[in-house]
Amino acid sequence: MSSTLSTVNTNVKNLMSSGSGVVKSVQRGVASSTSSSSSVTISSVNISKSIVITSGDGIGTDQNGYSTVSYAFLQSSTKLILSHAASRSDNRIFYTNVVWQVIEFY
Repeated sequence: MSSTLSTVNTNVKNLMSSGSGVVKSVQRGVASSTSSSSSVTISSVNISKSIVITSGDGIGTDQNGYSTVSYAFLQSSTKLILSHAASRSDNRIFYTNVVWQVIEFY
């Protein structure tokens, strides 16, 4: 999954530096939560010309890695909603990290 994200990052950087005027802006971040969703305030984008890319992983309190499902959508031009699986087993809480990118095009 990290190699895919690295490839996307490289491709986006290449598009931005090519001078072709394809990509207007890129915003990135990581959100961590034990709840099923969270929101992130971003700089204003045109929703109809933007895409959201996510990647999620889970880390348990016993330090074992767990796969999770994550997705995101733009609720408004400045608000990104992240939904992600955060699971509990016995008394252990599994923290979910969601890596996100919002790419706006011209």
